[in-house]
Amino acid sequence: MKNQLLWAFSLLVLFMIACKPAATTDEKASAAKADSTAMAAPASAPAEFADMKYSETVKNGMAGLSKGDIAAWMAPFADNAVYLWNGGDSLAGKAAINTYWTKRREGSR
Repeated sequence: MKNQLLWAFSLLVLFMIACKPAATTDEKASAAKADSTAMAAPASAPAEFADMKYSETVKNGMAGLSKGDIAAWMAPFADNAVYLWNGGDSLAGKAAINTYWTKRREGSR
């Protein structure tokens, strides 16, 4: 019985999708005009994450981390820094962050 209901529901959904009315010529023209307007609009300024004066600090830190120089990477961190991951985990304090990354880099060698 459940199998028959599943088939009936599937056929109903397929029938509803197949019977969707086609877009009219006016709707197609409006959509094409909207697309061309969007493409012709002037490009907005690129998003800015931080002031460019910090770019050298970030580049130097990332170069240090890539080489395994944790001290160079940790140099700009404040003593009360908090390191957050997108999964919700975090580390609080420069010492804790330094310890984590030192152990992590030693383990990857």
